[in-house]
Amino acid sequence: MPTNEQERIKAINDYYILDFLPDNEFDDVVNIVKELWGSDSIYVSLIDSTRKWYKCSSTDMPAGLIKDLIFDNHIKNEDSIFIEDIRSSSHTPVNLQFAENKQVGSLLHLPLLCSAHIACGALTIIDQSVVDLSERKLNALRSLARQIADNLELRRKVNDLNQVQIEQKSAYADLEKFSFVASHDLRSPLNNIISLTHLLKEQFESEMSDEVREYVSFLNNAAMQLADLVTGILEYSRSSQILVDNRERINIPELVQEVANLVHTPENIEITFDKEEQFITASRIALKQILMNLCDNAIKHNDKPDGKIKIKFTEAKKYYIFEIADNGPGIPPEDQRRIFELFERVKRGNDHKDGIGVGLAIVKRLVEKSGGEIKVESEVGKGTTFIFTIQK
Repeated sequence: MPTNEQERIKAINDYYILDFLPDNEFDDVVNIVKELWGSDSIYVSLIDSTRKWYKCSSTDMPAGLIKDLIFDNHIKNEDSIFIEDIRSSSHTPVNLQFAENKQVGSLLHLPLLCSAHIACGALTIIDQSVVDLSERKLNALRSLARQIADNLELRRKVNDLNQVQIEQKSAYADLEKFSFVASHDLRSPLNNIISLTHLLKEQFESEMSDEVREYVSFLNNAAMQLADLVTGILEYSRSSQILVDNRERINIPELVQEVANLVHTPENIEITFDKEEQFITASRIALKQILMNLCDNAIKHNDKPDGKIKIKFTEAKKYYIFEIADNGPGIPPEDQRRIFELFERVKRGNDHKDGIGVGLAIVKRLVEKSGGEIKVESEVGKGTTFIFTIQK
């Protein structure tokens, strides 16, 4: 056996291929080799410590023959060998019993060099007759063996990536569950603090000094800000659970009107949209959440005496396109890249409403889960337009 047998067995196991059925893609290799060589006795074989495993073969051959050819004591693991006529060769490295039994005339042995230059298998061509192979065809077959090895390496990397993806999904699910539970459990004591500070202010305000009254207000405001943050985290963790795949027929003007009724719109702000009936098929829950967050964001930060929010819908070949434009303070160019990041808060103009930096992160997440993208176009002092797509 090869001196690096332990490393070779490990390399084979890393490719996750021995226990799978023969692959059609390797059959293509056989067809190419047939044309180059002209023989039907062609194999792509892999061998572990106890088993010979054909990834493809064009005819049956005794198991011992393939194993002995690949692991003959005279053959170095990484050697490529071409013997035109074994029976007349005086320096054949192949076990002589096969030559004596006249099972082998010509032999081509090309190792499949995988990771760390280890031969995890071989492209082996056996012919009972003598074959005169040109250098050009020999080089082509060597290239083919390298392509087989590269294919195995690619498959291993894909399998490794799939495994990492499975582990990441599991870790992500655990993290979401933790954030949901933690946020939910934090709300109760925070609500108690808010209620108690309100009670202190109502029942004992006349007995408080200005300093104590200020401290109670600080405590109340801090608790309310923390409660908003916890609520935001809870909504963000829930956003992944919204069934974006639960698609239904939606009347766009009807949905937008529903959103406009749900958000708190001051008298100085007007929401406009095209009221002509337009129908799409999408997740109503996800789209409603996206529009509500964007409209609420536009309302909260608008600094104009006459605030304007315009919602526009168009349809492309593969996507539905929505635009939510406002005439608010705008967003500086240097801040536009980070507004969709969780807990990032951007100050707009002289606006002092900081928010908690969760709403746009939820929007981005839902849009991407809907197979679309979102971007922002903004000019300071003139307004902001959010454009997002949803896959049909």
